[in-house]
Parts: sequence; C-alpha cells; structure tokens
Amino acid sequence: MDEFGGSDIVQLTPAQVTIDQGMDQLRCLRLTPKGLYRWYADCCKTPIANTVSPGFPFVGLMHNALIINGPLDGCLGPVNFYVQGKSAKAPRANQKVHAGFPVSWFLASAPWMIWGKIRGKHKPSPFFDADGKPPIKPEVLQG
Repeated sequence: MDEFGGSDIVQLTPAQVTIDQGMDQLRCLRLTPKGLYRWYADCCKTPIANTVSPGFPFVGLMHNALIINGPLDGCLGPVNFYVQGKSAKAPRANQKVHAGFPVSWFLASAPWMIWGKIRGKHKPSPFFDADGKPPIKPEVLQG
C-alpha cells in the first residue's frame, strides 16, 4: 500500500498476463462462492491479481506483480481513476478521488472489456485452464 492506503492496479486481459515463476505458490481466495477470485502468492501472502470469472476478459493486476523498467506512469501512462477513496488513510492533494467505483469508470471500461470478449482475450489465462477451471481450488471464506 502507498501512504494513502491505496494500491496501483493495472487493468489487463488474461491473455496479456504470464506468470514466469512461482506458479506453485499461486493461491486463490474468494470472500463468497460467487465473489471475485483474489489471487496471491502463498509464500509471502502478496496480492497478485483479481479476476471476475474464467470467461470475463479482465484482470486487475497489482503493480508489484509487474516487471517494469522505469516509473509506473512512464511505462503505463497516467492514472485514469482513483477509486474506493472512502477507505483511504489520507486525502490525495489535487486529485479527484471517487468514494467507490464511479459510473464513468464502468463507461470507460465497458468498450475495452466488450472488445476483449469479442477477440477472445480471456484466453490463455494463467488463472484458469482451457476448461475454465482454476489451477488450484479457491478458498471460500463464506458459504
């Protein structure tokens, strides 16, 4: 987390993500049986990514899971949205921070996700096999 209590999350399709090492340490947690798949490294409990479902072309990849040469903004471009500000530890000066997920985020993301689905970018995925099964059984906290 940064000094505001936030994390940089990069939106990608599963086809854009590879895990080069440590696949044996990959674990998955779901808060409810139908909730997000929350992927992390078991060895250090580091969050890696969130996915919605095997057929949905979206991965919210944590910045610390990326290998980037240079500053994050320089490689990926500027931050488009600051969300979930209601949980922040401190305000961000001179930044528009949304309390939750604004409608504008969904409107900006929808074409990208639809195009990803049309182009089949939900496969291949390091998080699900060809049949849509996760490589390990997710731990579900609530039944």
